[in-house]
Amino acid sequence: MKQSRQPNDAYIDYKKALEIYPNNHYLQHDVWRLANALQMTDDVNQFKNSLARDVTQVNSDSIQTKTKNQGQVVILVENGIVAPKQELSLNLPIYTSRNDMRFYSIAVPIYQNYLPEYPL
Repeated sequence: MKQSRQPNDAYIDYKKALEIYPNNHYLQHDVWRLANALQMTDDVNQFKNSLARDVTQVNSDSIQTKTKNQGQVVILVENGIVAPKQELSLNLPIYTSRNDMRFYSIAVPIYQNYLPEYPL
């Protein structure tokens, strides 16, 4: 997967997520980190007053930033609760402005409408 490397866009999205989940320490840390990295001094001052105590005690000089060769790994394990994703393919006849018919193929992911039953 190609990274877009747009920290301003990420910062905006993190701030929106923080509005929804204000007590999420992971989001707080990422917002704090990006605010400092992007030199958003007004936001940094605001976050000092509003974020959780453990995040605000960290000043911008002591935040550990990841180097180019470091990162974070998130692993999601799907363990039988969600049905496997399948593909639905459609060939759509579309008429052009000259009344010529062309077929366009699209594929969308779908999930079967069933839940497995588990013994109690």
